[in-house]
Amino acid sequence: MFKNMIVYRIAALWQGSLEQVEAALQKAPFQPCGATQEQSSGWVPPRGEAHGLLAESVGGQWIL
Repeated sequence: MFKNMIVYRIAALWQGSLEQVEAALQKAPFQPCGATQEQSSGWVPPRGEAHGLLAESVGGQWIL
């Protein structure tokens, strides 16, 4: 189901909102490699939908 997954646990005292996380992730979207690039990084929507949200809440858990 997942090609690559990294799981993080955020401290319970952290006070950020899902909207703040989404806004931060929107600053670093994934861009495919160009002809001369060796690698690329960035965030993609968790459901694989083009232009979808980069952060979702599912069952009380945040999926990025």
